[in-house]
Amino acid sequence: MSETSVSSCVWTRDFESPDCRDRGADLGRVQVSEAGTAVGIGVTRSPGAPFRSPRSVRWAKIEARGCASTADSQVDSGAQPSLVTWTDVTNRARSRRTGSAPRDTIRRCALASRASKSQDDETLVPVMQDWDMFTFDPNRSYMMPAHFGPRQFDPRASGWYHDVTAITTSYVTDRDRLSQYVPAPFVVTDEAVVTVVYANNRRVDWLAGHGYNLIGVSASVRFNGDADVIDGQFTLVMWENLTDPILTGRELQGVPKLYADIEDHSVIGGVWHTSASHFGHKIIDLSARNLREPTADEIAAAADGGENTSMGWRYLPGVSGFGETTSQPTAFPSQNVITEAWVGDGAVEWQVLSWEQNPTQFHIVNALAGLPVLEQRPAIVSKGRTNLILLDDLPRAIS
Repeated sequence: MSETSVSSCVWTRDFESPDCRDRGADLGRVQVSEAGTAVGIGVTRSPGAPFRSPRSVRWAKIEARGCASTADSQVDSGAQPSLVTWTDVTNRARSRRTGSAPRDTIRRCALASRASKSQDDETLVPVMQDWDMFTFDPNRSYMMPAHFGPRQFDPRASGWYHDVTAITTSYVTDRDRLSQYVPAPFVVTDEAVVTVVYANNRRVDWLAGHGYNLIGVSASVRFNGDADVIDGQFTLVMWENLTDPILTGRELQGVPKLYADIEDHSVIGGVWHTSASHFGHKIIDLSARNLREPTADEIAAAADGGENTSMGWRYLPGVSGFGETTSQPTAFPSQNVITEAWVGDGAVEWQVLSWEQNPTQFHIVNALAGLPVLEQRPAIVSKGRTNLILLDDLPRAIS
C-alpha cells in the first residue's frame, strides 16, 4: 500500500471495498510515518452496525486542514500513543480524475495515530463512522446526560468498598416528632431510634479505587406495604462529599443524598471526631470516646448487622419543580463485613442554621436539631468492608 502525503491529500483508493464489506470491517487502517505522512482507509460503518451500501463502507481521503503541523509534531516527537484530531474526513465519489464529483464532509472526526518506527508499521484505528441521531435503547441503563450513551460498565466495577472506617452512634427521641419526617406506609418503631453514621470509604471498586466520606441519618421503622413488610432503617438524609455517589444514589436508589464538606475523621487523645459543613457553616459534629473492646453480648446484639436493609423514598419532581414524575418507596440492601470494632460513648451535636448560612439545607438541619435526645446509645467505631450490590437482593421499589 502506497503512502499518501498529508499535505498533498492524494487518494489511495476511492471506490467501495468489497473486502471490507465481506468481512464486516468496523475499523479503518492508517499508516503514519516519521515524516508525518499517512495512508487512510475510511470505513464509515460503526461497530456492530449493518452494512448499508453505498455510503456505509468507502475508501476515504484523509484531509488534515489546519492539523498537519500538529500531526507532524506528534509523530516526530515519538509520543505514543497520541491523538490527532482531523478537521475533515471527506467521502468522494468513485472518479478521482476530476475535482467536480460531489463530496460529503463529516466534521468532528477523531483519528488516533502513533509514531511509527518504519513506514511499514501500521495501526488499526476507527477513521469514520455514521453520525446517527441519538436514540434510547430500552434495554440499557442511562443517567443524565443520557444523550452521551448508556452508563459505562467495567468488569472490575463491583459494589465492594474495600476499606471502610465508620463511627456510628444512635439515640432515642420523641416518636411523634420523628414521625413528622417519615412518610406512610413507613411506621416509626415503638422505641424511636435515630442513628447517625459516618463512613470513610476508600478503595471503592465502582469508583476505580477512589473514595469519599458520608454522614447518614436514619430512623428505625417498619414498612407496612401491601406486598412488602420490612423492618429496617428509613434514611432521612445522607450527606456526601463527592458528586458521583450522590447522583447514583438519588437517581437510581432513592437515597436522599445532599452535598456537604465532610472532613476525614481525626483521633486526638483517644477521641474520634468528624464534622460536616456547607457554605462554610457547620451542620453536625460527631464523636466517639472512651473506646473499649465489645463484650460478647454487644457482639451478639450487633450480629444482625451483617446484612441490613436501608429504605428511602425516591421522589423526582415534575419539570419546573411542581408535581411529580416519580414518587415511590425503595429498599437498598447492603452487606457489612466488620474486621475490627470498639464500643464507647457517642455524641452528636447539631447546629441551628439560618437561610443566609445554608439556604438550601437549613430546614433539614434544623428539623434534625429539633429532635430531643431522650437517651444516648453507645457509639461503635468499626473497620471493615461493605458491599452495596447484592446480586440476589438488588435495590428495588417496594409497595
